[in-house]
Amino acid sequence: MTQDTIESLRWTVDFKKHRLFIIDNGSCEETFEIYESFRHNFYEKLCHSGKDKIKLIRNGENLGTAEAINIAWS
Repeated sequence: MTQDTIESLRWTVDFKKHRLFIIDNGSCEETFEIYESFRHNFYEKLCHSGKDKIKLIRNGENLGTAEAINIAWS
C-alpha cells in the first residue's frame, strides 16, 4: 500500500506548485527505504525544482499524529 500510495503522487501532485512532507512515524526499515527511494528518484529524474519540494522526516518511534505533524511544521 505504501508503494502504491507514494507512486500515485507522481501523477496527481504538481510539484512545481506544491511541497510534500513525508513523516515516517516509527515505521519499519523497508517502509523508510520506499520513502527515501521515492524522494531520491523523483527529485533526480522528474522534479528538478529543488530538494525542498519533498521533505522526509524520520521519527525513531511513533510519536502520534499531532506531534508528528507539529514536527513537520517546525
